[in-house]
Amino acid sequence: MEIGLKIQDIVLIGLFNPSKFDRYTFIKNKIFKENDISDTSVFLPELVNIETDMFNVILNNNQLIISSKVDSNNDISGVLIKVLKSIDKINLNASGFNFRYFIEPIYEDAEIDAFVKTQFYNPSNSIQSNFFNSETSSFGFYCSKDFKNTRLKLDVKPILINNIDINKKSVQFEFNFHRDYDINDDSLSELNNLIKNYNSYKLESEKIIKKLL
Repeated sequence: MEIGLKIQDIVLIGLFNPSKFDRYTFIKNKIFKENDISDTSVFLPELVNIETDMFNVILNNNQLIISSKVDSNNDISGVLIKVLKSIDKINLNASGFNFRYFIEPIYEDAEIDAFVKTQFYNPSNSIQSNFFNSETSSFGFYCSKDFKNTRLKLDVKPILINNIDINKKSVQFEFNFHRDYDINDDSLSELNNLIKNYNSYKLESEKIIKKLL
């Protein structure tokens, strides 16, 4: 099966002040060049939504989300570093580095069904074997572990995707490297330490995906 990384983003949960982030802020702090910022971008007191060819940045009072528009882009952490340098103080509750992989839409539905049952059906599981052992059943799984000062959560589930106006079966592999911050933590310092290791989180997701290939 060919499995590709299609979505990667970084999500911060906390208290933010979007009114301090106008177009000039992103240009002055060399986060983006002026020509990079699309005319469709929005700068309001309670919402910033920046569109570039490479990234999408959403900032509101409770969230900062940086998404990559390019599958293989490794610069998303660099954008976050520049954004954080432009913030005087941050009240951070949680952070998440997210990577979503999908089976490429080149397979027939029957091939996806066979892959799902081979990989995720457990005959020793009495619930699956007694209640979900049928042609219409589908399977996934969830697991988690500690990994480099985060909690890695992996959620695998069959989905339907639209491919040239046709719904085709696929499988989504969603990796979330989550970190909570206590109010007494030096959250900005803790977050910067995680960002320095951003590629190690991405590599861990790649290592796990390779086991399925």
